[in-house]
Amino acid sequence: MWKLKGNPKGSKIKIFKEKGGYTLSEAETRKTIDLLEESDHFWDGVDSLRKKYHIPENGFPEFSRKYDLPYVMETENRLDKFFEDAKEVTLKLKLPASWWSSIAYFAAYGIFFTPEVDPSEARFVELERTPDEVVVKLILRGETSKLELQKLIYEEWPNIKGFVADLPTPPKHKMRRVALAKEIVGLRDDKKLKFSEILTKLSSKYEEDEELSNLLVSEEYIKMLYYRWKRKSNTYSQ
Repeated sequence: MWKLKGNPKGSKIKIFKEKGGYTLSEAETRKTIDLLEESDHFWDGVDSLRKKYHIPENGFPEFSRKYDLPYVMETENRLDKFFEDAKEVTLKLKLPASWWSSIAYFAAYGIFFTPEVDPSEARFVELERTPDEVVVKLILRGETSKLELQKLIYEEWPNIKGFVADLPTPPKHKMRRVALAKEIVGLRDDKKLKFSEILTKLSSKYEEDEELSNLLVSEEYIKMLYYRWKRKSNTYSQ
């Protein structure tokens, strides 16, 4: 259960960041909320919703089944009217129409959910889990400049950092294969050794290392690791 306390005028409005979905970033939401907090029109609109629908002065004290909006509003028709009034307040504040649900839930619970945005313009970061893998995705559904992308990554970094912490640790053998590829590139580019010579040298060096000796099975594999690493390091050209 979330303890979502109402916020009296003058205090900092708490923002609840919804993960996933098409929602504005917490940083962008905060910019707008800081302006709304100074607006009498905002507080007048919220107060009018609370008075009309018998919501406590600072919103219901808990976001739980006890204060679930359909339950509190008693009928679907009354709930629909509440939402329609929230939309009207949103338009009077000259906010995007999609913000109406955030305005409604702030009036009801004293907490501001990150607003929805047009899916065609959505930009956000999410963690996706499947039976096979865990990946972090940066979602861009509209034209985005380099500056906007950098800004998004900066603003979302707390989320990205948390997501990255949930990613699995790369298997040890993969890290060793990267190190082996780098060593092969050094022997080829710096020492000017042939691939056959590199294979002989590394096979002798790692003869007692079961993990690496199992990788050093052919000259073709040495070549594959070499060219793959060159491509990844942007130093290989056709």
